[in-house]
Amino acid sequence: MSTSGSGTGSCGAGRAIHDELLAGSGAARATLSVQPKAAETQEIYRRWGWRTVSAKTMDPPVPAPVFDILVLEQMPVTR
Repeated sequence: MSTSGSGTGSCGAGRAIHDELLAGSGAARATLSVQPKAAETQEIYRRWGWRTVSAKTMDPPVPAPVFDILVLEQMPVTR
């Protein structure tokens, strides 16, 4: 597994799992949704190559009224 660019502590394990799952997915790109108030989580995803492309308003607003939509256009490579 590649953990290059990983942070310290549990972020290193999280990055390794993230990379392994996405590298083995066969997908050309991936999307995910994150609550805007989860700033630390969004920063981690940005460091891993994700970028915000839009926001989605939920109706009904459960569990949150708005989610930011992120995309990863280059899948990680693991060894």
